[in-house]
Amino acid sequence: MDPKNNNLTPGTPGNRRTHKNIFYRKAAFFIAKAAVSSGIIVFLLSKIDTANVIVFFKNIDPLKFSISVSINLLVALLSSYRLMLFIPQNMPAGKVFSINLIGLFFNNLLPGSTGGDAIKFFYIFKHTGQGVTTAGSVFMDRLAGFTSVLLIGFVSAMANFGKLRGTGVNYIVAAIAVAFFIATFAVFSLKLGKRYPAISKFYDYFHLYIRRKKTVIIALVLSTFLQVLCIFAVYVVSLSLKLDVTLVQCLVFIPIIFVIMSVPISISGFGIREGAFVFLFGIAGVNKDMALALSFGWFLSVAISSLPGLVLYVVLKPERGLHTVQDS
Repeated sequence: MDPKNNNLTPGTPGNRRTHKNIFYRKAAFFIAKAAVSSGIIVFLLSKIDTANVIVFFKNIDPLKFSISVSINLLVALLSSYRLMLFIPQNMPAGKVFSINLIGLFFNNLLPGSTGGDAIKFFYIFKHTGQGVTTAGSVFMDRLAGFTSVLLIGFVSAMANFGKLRGTGVNYIVAAIAVAFFIATFAVFSLKLGKRYPAISKFYDYFHLYIRRKKTVIIALVLSTFLQVLCIFAVYVVSLSLKLDVTLVQCLVFIPIIFVIMSVPISISGFGIREGAFVFLFGIAGVNKDMALALSFGWFLSVAISSLPGLVLYVVLKPERGLHTVQDS
């Protein structure tokens, strides 16, 4: 036992207390987010006619709904290419697509919004054997996607400032965008924690790719296109449910909803998403029942398109997936 490290030695009372405290904090945070999600859903259900929502789903157009699911799968395919841009070592495109689908399943259907990133890290690391560059590639992929979401949401909020006047939504979106860019700039310009070798290498990886302007531009353009596809997928869901929602309304409000959902105060955006749909589309005169049905319909479309990730995860279990990825 190292006397300098008594409290960190596995099995010691101090170590057990540390893990227990971490567990309790995570549990408390999860319960708080669950309370926010369930509270908003209960409130919304008390304000709408659930029978009308059910009618919308009974009259759903299967063909149009399946088109929405297909668009989501296309987004997964194209986002896999974006991930490949940031992986230094060559990986088979099919393998990256499979890993990306597994990550999307964990992000979309399980509590939390970063579990999918951990899964991506696991499988990519088994191929590259380089923890820092693997973490960097997953981070850069997430950063490119989130940056495009914020930019589109910010532009949409500012362009529709008049419509949103008095709601506070435009200020919330602006605050999130400004806070994100200031934090990103501060962290990577000041290189916080650079005295640690792993973090220093991570910064080196980040600055290496930032200097590759062509790669960054391709990633941002692709991310913007993917966001547009996601918005169109929502509109197709509205068509399948025969809702009185226009494409223009989706182009205006969906980017703002994406930004609001990024605030980590609920379970995977559940509740926050539905509340944002009802509130924002309500500004445009869309009936609350329709707005809530659209939110549920979009989630269902995303959930179905994420199921192949579950199948792949079962096939590529950690014990077998480890060898499969390494041998690719």
